[in-house]
Amino acid sequence: MVLLSFFDTLMVGKYGTLDLAAASFTGAIVFLPLMFLQGIAMGIIPLSGAAYGRKDTDAAGAYLRDSLLVGFLCMLFCMLLMGLLYLALPLIQEDKDLLKLIKPLFLIHLFSMPFVMIFNTGKQFTDSITQTKISMYIIFSGVGLNIILNYILINGIGLFPPLGVIGAGIATFI
Repeated sequence: MVLLSFFDTLMVGKYGTLDLAAASFTGAIVFLPLMFLQGIAMGIIPLSGAAYGRKDTDAAGAYLRDSLLVGFLCMLFCMLLMGLLYLALPLIQEDKDLLKLIKPLFLIHLFSMPFVMIFNTGKQFTDSITQTKISMYIIFSGVGLNIILNYILINGIGLFPPLGVIGAGIATFI
């Protein structure tokens, strides 16, 4: 998440200051629920790791299932709170041009939460059963794809129009 945010900020900053402000504002708001969901996902590590160490794969799988359920419920709660915050965005009295960028970017982040929750849970599970390469390959290939898509979607390369910060949000979502 830090790498994605770094490259998004770097690439959006070269596009325009208003886009950079929208990315920074939205990123700051979305950071807390994403960290909360990551912390929830970390609860699986000692449980599934201990079961895997005992060679009890049924229990390890049950912990994964239960962790996905808990993560899903927590994610719904976070999405509800973020949805309410989205409705309150006009109350912050920011510049109208900035709000035009913040609102769609906020929605992109909001609807990416289920995928983030599934990935976080899967990453913690694979790490706990000593299969750390799986998540590492997914993370680094995802960051590489994000950089390529950022370049295309932010700047409008080929058939794509320049989307600025919205392009960065779509790239990160993908």
